[in-house]
Amino acid sequence: MKKTILALLLTALSTGAMADWVRFSEDAEAVLYVDSASSAKNGDLVKMRNLFDFKKVKQQAGASFLSIEMHEEYDCAKKQVRGVGATAFSENMSKGAVVVSDTYFDWMLVAPGSASEDLWKLACGIY
Repeated sequence: MKKTILALLLTALSTGAMADWVRFSEDAEAVLYVDSASSAKNGDLVKMRNLFDFKKVKQQAGASFLSIEMHEEYDCAKKQVRGVGATAFSENMSKGAVVVSDTYFDWMLVAPGSASEDLWKLACGIY
């Protein structure tokens, strides 16, 4: 329990206000921002933060939110991505209450034509 509270506190302290969000893309559901200044490369692996800012309230697992901040790791050689951390907020642009927070997800192949592919290309310097 103490680890969960500490993780939530650290996540809340490391989000939103300190990020330098740059608009990356937009569709009917959300605006996607990146904080490329947060990117860190280690060999073929790159970590980078992004923010999905939704136009309408989203609901998942009983939580309602308007934005999700993701800290993702991209494998440039294997064309894979995994979430290192994800935090959903009650308001837009990583503001309001933290409603859901989770860490470390499994590696997944980057789907062609997806937002994940665009982010993978940006993180890996392919654009």
